[in-house]
Amino acid sequence: NINNNNIINGNLIEASQSTPIVRVVSYNILADVYESQELFDDKKPRHADFGDHFKRSHRFPMILSELLAYNADIFCLQEVDEFIYDTFLRPSLNAMGYGSFFGKKMSLQKEGCAIFWSTHKFQAHSLQTYNIGQLFDE
Repeated sequence: NINNNNIINGNLIEASQSTPIVRVVSYNILADVYESQELFDDKKPRHADFGDHFKRSHRFPMILSELLAYNADIFCLQEVDEFIYDTFLRPSLNAMGYGSFFGKKMSLQKEGCAIFWSTHKFQAHSLQTYNIGQLFDE
């Protein structure tokens, strides 16, 4: 454990006590709607068998464990199933001291992006979802 130090591009830097540091993690968790062994059949080695690795019961505890290991202040997650957000990610990360917001994709798919923030460092004031097409004049 290195106190008040960080490694950036392989270099050890010292952070002063007054330097606010925010750790942000962006992660695509592969929505179930896109998960299919057929997507990977032509890319996996012949000896590989993904078996149960794509199942929610296997994937999401591992994803949650990895996310928490980053000790991030903010998580930006893409391809988040609405069901997984509501039943697993939000309750788990809220219990760990994170606030959250889910923005559903503007399509028929039931997935979108989720953001989680440390409630010890941040407070949400306004949360909205925008379709990127709505932000530009056509």
